[in-house]
Amino acid sequence: MKFRFTLLSMVALLFASCADQEEHEIALDRGYEPFSTVMQLSKTMVQEVLVAAYSNPELISFDGEDVATNRNDCPDQKDNNPDIFPKTLTFAYELGCLTDSNNDIDGDLDVYVSDRIGVRDMEIILVPQDNFSINGNQIGLKGADAIFRATFKGNDVFGLDSYALDISGLTVETPELRNFEILNMQQGEINFRDVDGNNGDAIGPLAYIDDLAIINFGIMSYTNNVGEKLSVTVDQEMSFDLFCACPLGGRVEVRSEDNRKQIIDYNSNSNCGGKIIIDAAEVACN
Repeated sequence: MKFRFTLLSMVALLFASCADQEEHEIALDRGYEPFSTVMQLSKTMVQEVLVAAYSNPELISFDGEDVATNRNDCPDQKDNNPDIFPKTLTFAYELGCLTDSNNDIDGDLDVYVSDRIGVRDMEIILVPQDNFSINGNQIGLKGADAIFRATFKGNDVFGLDSYALDISGLTVETPELRNFEILNMQQGEINFRDVDGNNGDAIGPLAYIDDLAIINFGIMSYTNNVGEKLSVTVDQEMSFDLFCACPLGGRVEVRSEDNRKQIIDYNSNSNCGGKIIIDAAEVACN
């Protein structure tokens, strides 16, 4: 009986091990973690730049009306060609620049702006310099065709500011010296939903600080820390607020080149409780 019990235990253990292996065809640190990292940082860059841009009267109006004040005058903005568009500004974030969303941003970010904020087809192109980081993550652009561009597409009656989002060659090095890269995002868009209905009350950073950021795309490819190429498709658009460390909703499918897959479901994090469902397992939001 003892032998039978031992044999049954071994079989049960074997099945449990197989089930555990099959639970994540792609390991969390090779699929979910790099994807969540690059998407969160991309959203943060767009939203922080828009909030800071609203504090610059030249980006709103040349006559000085509707000037917005921005938190603690962070970042310092240098206008490289004042009084004309298109223009390039340098946003200089100093160490200890804690933004409204409690993101610690450091270094210089060049911001190309083709026209005043809110003009249809206005482009904002972001070029992080070698010293630029968010929460210790070093961010850069790699390759001749690398770009990070948001193009304003309009505003609808529901208070939804919509930008086309083009990202390729965006690299991230984490504080743990892990490296990720968005190779290409196709049909990307980021929208800002005025959930509190206050965007029409005042022009300024509040137009974006309390909005829900919605990210969607057709397909995105990225590489993880070991150089594997993975592709992501969206089942349900991802929604972010400015304060939560992970999306508050959305569902995506990650696939490797050898057709392994991973399902990332953020909907259980709707109240920013920090729990995400990966395949069928609950994991802590990173």
